[in-house]
Amino acid sequence: MDESETYKKIPESIAEENDSSDTVPEHDTGALEAETLSQGLDEKEIKRRAAENEHHRNEKFRDHFEYVAILVLWVFTIIIIGMVLTWAYHTLFSCRWHWLSTSQLEVIKSLSIGGIIASLGVGHIKKRLGP
Repeated sequence: MDESETYKKIPESIAEENDSSDTVPEHDTGALEAETLSQGLDEKEIKRRAAENEHHRNEKFRDHFEYVAILVLWVFTIIIIGMVLTWAYHTLFSCRWHWLSTSQLEVIKSLSIGGIIASLGVGHIKKRLGP
């Protein structure tokens, strides 16, 4: 292989670098602004489009946040179900099959039976069910 094929040529001047085809025009904010202005839109329409784009960005962020909230809700639900099943196992089966001490079992009982279930899901469920 020839050396010129494996290495990128460094431009000798800034003008040569600017003429390079390696730039990505869709990420160039100046080019985007020039394109918007060249469409003959008035200031009101440009502001309306900017507000609409901002709205879409906000909604996209809220959607991602909602996905995270649902994921966390499911994780906590699975953990609480695991704690309830562990507590039930220790309540129903013989003492020789237990792996938790009495104090550990009391902690699980207070966490799983207590207000955790209500505090994790009630706000989210109320929001989804509406007023």
